[in-house]
Amino acid sequence: MATAQATKSCITLQGSAQIVSEYLECAVENILFLRGVFPDDYFTRKRLYELNVVTASDESLKKYLKANLATISSWIESNKVERLVLVLANSTNDETIERWEFDIKTDAQAEDDEDATSDKPLKEIQKEIQAVVRQITTSSTFLPIIEVPCSFDIILHTKQGLEMGNEWEISAPKTIDGAVEVKFKSFDTKLHRVETGVCYKPSEDL
Repeated sequence: MATAQATKSCITLQGSAQIVSEYLECAVENILFLRGVFPDDYFTRKRLYELNVVTASDESLKKYLKANLATISSWIESNKVERLVLVLANSTNDETIERWEFDIKTDAQAEDDEDATSDKPLKEIQKEIQAVVRQITTSSTFLPIIEVPCSFDIILHTKQGLEMGNEWEISAPKTIDGAVEVKFKSFDTKLHRVETGVCYKPSEDL
């Protein structure tokens, strides 16, 4: 009688970094859409994490995000990124309206061993990410309506010694005085843990 031998798949450090960067790309694109930073026709619909989400279809926006997030993915893999912040600011006076914060924590095993792997099922990870994306897409129910033209910026908190190249420059933290802070659910691959939250200016201050 033939028997089937079960094989266990594993996620490498590079694979974990790619999972995190795919989530960051999805989160950033959907926030830019939901908060009206760009017109609706800058985006198109797609299916991801068993959800209907948007992705950038405007060539300049898509190229900008793809290039930066690909670089960030390699820095996550080498344990150099601690936080990514998406800043939405008033285009007129550059005042920060919202700060979307993505804290990226590397497991101690992955910090010590570049060959570290995770046996956490991909479906379980994607289910956790799905829960976070759902919270992002419903955040408009509590976030103040943005009634001014907005720009966005991506700020990285990195570890010392990282050569960032000419594409990146030192930036002010662009914090919000008296901000309201909301924490969302987190997900982890066993190699990386991502915690998501938003800080925003109360509606009476807009």
